[in-house]
Amino acid sequence: MDLISVIVPIYNAEKTLNMCISSILNQEYKNIQILLINDGSSDESLNICNNFKENHENIKVISINNSGVSIARNIGIKNSDGKYIAFVDSDDFIDNKMLIKLYSNIINEDSDISLCGYKLIVENKGINCFFENDLTIEDNNIVNKLIPRFIGINNKEGKTINIYFGCIWRCLFTKALIFDNNLNFNEKLKCCEDLIFLLNYLFYCKRVSFVNECLYNYFSNSNNQNYLDLDKFKEIYKSHNEIEKLFKEKNISEINKTNLSYRIIYGFCGEIKNQSIYQKSKNIFLINKILRKKSINYNIKEFLNEIKCNKVNFVYYICMKINSYLLIIILLKFYNYLR
Repeated sequence: MDLISVIVPIYNAEKTLNMCISSILNQEYKNIQILLINDGSSDESLNICNNFKENHENIKVISINNSGVSIARNIGIKNSDGKYIAFVDSDDFIDNKMLIKLYSNIINEDSDISLCGYKLIVENKGINCFFENDLTIEDNNIVNKLIPRFIGINNKEGKTINIYFGCIWRCLFTKALIFDNNLNFNEKLKCCEDLIFLLNYLFYCKRVSFVNECLYNYFSNSNNQNYLDLDKFKEIYKSHNEIEKLFKEKNISEINKTNLSYRIIYGFCGEIKNQSIYQKSKNIFLINKILRKKSINYNIKEFLNEIKCNKVNFVYYICMKINSYLLIIILLKFYNYLR
């Protein structure tokens, strides 16, 4: 059986790291290399990694100054020895059959990448997120049918159905395809860097296959800050521009560009909806500027007209027409109070 390299970027993960590493070591698929990339942790993460390394020859520990998850993953790729590469986040864990099932799928289907479903864990409750059925997608259908599913809103039906979460931690990648096409994670991005890596990878794939089982356990961070995170909005905007640039390079269809705009509009609405009204208004002006970007603003009216009409969406519609995002916050908080 071929060697699989599992890359784990780590930053201050002492509370979850034992669970994560143990789940990789307990795989039914035994021919694995585990690369633990300590990204300048200030807690006990590095000591935990070294303790595991002392007892397991297939573990390699690399420690760097804090540089971000993209640099950590790129270092992992460069130091990997496997024919295939998988990624696991340090606060998650994987089913003991995940690697054997992904490997069997990628071999049996002769595909360039295999993906599985995942369990989204929020406040100790699990939500299964999987594909409709076992399937394989080839050639032009990867760009025409699959990539739009990773991008965003289904604009015809006007709701977020059948969206494939654009993450890299439930995938098994072919290392040769990564190296042959000089693919890496964008080290300047702090948001959606995994989606952009996946999109770049998919453009070079001839065949993509799926395992219709939830084999990855993803813990959602529910400790959201109750204020407008200016840096987060800047990063979302920057990532949107990078994906838009990629689309232009690949000459993809207009539907993907529209879906991308819908994705960022929907994301901003969701972020704004959850904010407190007791804020200074200065951050609103940045959001206003971003949402007025031509490629985004052009689709706002169409997006709001196509989604199912209800009180919340009516609030979005009115506020966006008058470009008042502070008013969105106030009215949504009032709506939630009445509800």
